[in-house]
Amino acid sequence: MFFRKLFKGNEDNGKENKSYREVTVKKDAVKSKENETLSGQEEYEIVEKEILPEKMICPDCGGITLVGLDFCDKCGGELGSYENY
Repeated sequence: MFFRKLFKGNEDNGKENKSYREVTVKKDAVKSKENETLSGQEEYEIVEKEILPEKMICPDCGGITLVGLDFCDKCGGELGSYENY
């Protein structure tokens, strides 16, 4: 019933083509997203922000490693509490 209100068209009553039907969509039954407005809501731009871990320099090899690790990723040297320097 709903589709009969939404569509109007010619049904092919022949025996050779029963697999499809030609239809015309009524313009007043179709709503596009561009025409719909959200009342009282504004559009905002999506901002991507990348959060990276803090880095420090290893006192033994001078390589850059992550703060909070006990040992350096490059040389395996002990980092201890050198992160405050």
